[in-house]
Amino acid sequence: MIKTSKFLKTIFILQYLCGFYTDFFKRRKWNILFRILLSISIVNILYGTLSMQRQNNVVLFSIIALFNLFDYTLAVILSFVGGNVLHYCHRKLLKLDGQMRWRKINLSMSLTISMFLILFFEKSYIAWGYYGSIKERFALDYNWKDLVGFILWCLVKFGLLFNDFIRSLTFEWIWIYMRTLRKTFQDTTFKRKKLVSNLQTDDIERVIFGYIGTLESLNSMGLTFKILIFWNVSFAFIFTLIATVAIIYTPVRELSLFMTAEALYHIIIFLYPCVLIELTRSEVDKMKLLLTEIYTLSSDDKILTKAEDALLLLEVRPFQLVVFRLISMNIHLPLHFLAVMTSYVIVTVQFTHAFG
Repeated sequence: MIKTSKFLKTIFILQYLCGFYTDFFKRRKWNILFRILLSISIVNILYGTLSMQRQNNVVLFSIIALFNLFDYTLAVILSFVGGNVLHYCHRKLLKLDGQMRWRKINLSMSLTISMFLILFFEKSYIAWGYYGSIKERFALDYNWKDLVGFILWCLVKFGLLFNDFIRSLTFEWIWIYMRTLRKTFQDTTFKRKKLVSNLQTDDIERVIFGYIGTLESLNSMGLTFKILIFWNVSFAFIFTLIATVAIIYTPVRELSLFMTAEALYHIIIFLYPCVLIELTRSEVDKMKLLLTEIYTLSSDDKILTKAEDALLLLEVRPFQLVVFRLISMNIHLPLHFLAVMTSYVIVTVQFTHAFG
């Protein structure tokens, strides 16, 4: 059975501190209290961050900060409405785990943690640069509002990072489960690249049941999950345009570096699920090959019928995640995104140059 690691529990606690609500640990008697406390915290964060923006005279910097604030507000509201998206996926996978005879499942979370650490250091680098500018102000004139503004800024930045990490983790878990399903099925049906003689129809039914269960786990996260994915794609597009204009026309190098880092963050958060979904689809393709070999090598009519039904199911219900019938999360999406961004960046630069 899956056990929540101490690392993951730490992330959930940090999410609470940053204003996010999650029902991953369901304690109904604490729900109302947590919601009230977090609501007060969110109001203070939003008010304090907006007050800080009024004192900022750098237009592009303010636009970036307001976009991040809007991103944070949307993510926090959705966490209040739907809890944490990982909870629903986790619950489905736990149920499926109890019904399937898997190989040993190793939820190492290695890919997502590696990505998370890279982005964490990127955010920390930006935060350190921001703190350095505030420290210079303290040397001239100490103002506690600057320190409060820095803390609120960190809550927004790192809160979004933790929330994106949790959402990205669901894609890695789905991939690990599909890989485990494929390996279990391969061990059951083939030995030394030869079809086992005692293969039963139940073995094929089990892989069908596991595939449907894993696919439903991905789709169980609902509207909140899809809104956040759609928002990630939109923000990657917006930040790339803003960063392009900033790099070309902003004379202050540090400001351009900050905006470039923000754009890269949103692009990575947008691209990472596409990679994991493609890895999952690769496992499905391997299962198709196994079923095709069974259909070719077996002489049992029942096995042939069941293998044909399984292949038909994989064709009718392919593993895919489509967001609002607009965005299909696969490896082709980054290429389409790059093509669209290239066109819009050229138009934006020409338009800014003509009227700037």
